[in-house]
Amino acid sequence: MVQVNLFFARHGQTDANAQQLLQGSGLNGPLSTVGRQQAAALGCGLRNENIDMIVASGMQRAIETAGHVLGHYQGLTMRTDPRLNEISWGIMDGASFKAADPLLKPVVQKWDSGDFDAKIEGGESVNDCRRR
Repeated sequence: MVQVNLFFARHGQTDANAQQLLQGSGLNGPLSTVGRQQAAALGCGLRNENIDMIVASGMQRAIETAGHVLGHYQGLTMRTDPRLNEISWGIMDGASFKAADPLLKPVVQKWDSGDFDAKIEGGESVNDCRRR
C-alpha cells in the first residue's frame, strides 16, 4: 500500500486580514508584508518534505503563499484549482467583521442547525462550495 501525506496550509496574511475585513473569493488581494514573511516561514518549514505536487486555489494570496513553498523544489510546478477558492460572502465581501455581523450571524446559525443552503445575498452557501 502506498502512503500519501497531504499538507494543508492557509494563505499568509493579507491587508484585509489585518484590517479585519470579511475576505472571501470577492477580494483577491496579495499578501501583506507579514503574510510574505509567514509564507516564507512555511516554505522553509516544508523544504525538507518529500513533496510531489503543489495545488493552490485560484486566489492570489494562496498562489503567492504556495509559491514560497515551490521555491524550495526544483522542477516542481504548481497547479491552481478554483474549486479550492474561499467562499464568496457576496455583498459582504470586503465589509468589516462588525458591519457584516448582522447579516453573517443568522447565516452561520442556519449552518450550525444543518441548513447548508443558507447564504448572504450574492454569496455562496456551504452546499454551493461543496458542489464546486
